[in-house]
Amino acid sequence: MTSDNLIKMEKEKGFIRFGTLIYLLLAGGIIYLAIKIAPVYISYYQIKYAADVEAGRAHINNDEQIRKNLLEKARNLKINLRDEDIEIKRDEKEIIINIDYADNVLLFDRYRLDFKFSFNIKKDIKKVF
Repeated sequence: MTSDNLIKMEKEKGFIRFGTLIYLLLAGGIIYLAIKIAPVYISYYQIKYAADVEAGRAHINNDEQIRKNLLEKARNLKINLRDEDIEIKRDEKEIIINIDYADNVLLFDRYRLDFKFSFNIKKDIKKVF
């Protein structure tokens, strides 16, 4: 194939360079992974925020109510959070909420990607007069 023929092929409709094809496949793969993985991390930050809010309400709610609220929030977020995944410790001055849970994503309907999340929230308990 001469260079004149190659130039003619590049001008024809439907011709795509190999490098462009690789770039498009790579971009598509990154977008696919982002669409599959991002919701897991968004849910993580939402349950972490909910735990922070519940810790801030420790002067109003007892440990069982906090646990119940967190499990309800996790259920709404479709997080597989169990009662034993939540540990609540408190004394008269502060509350500590530890949460450890696992989640997973199925990629290409074949490969399972596992995530383990763990965080703790430590807040001073507000004084009620």
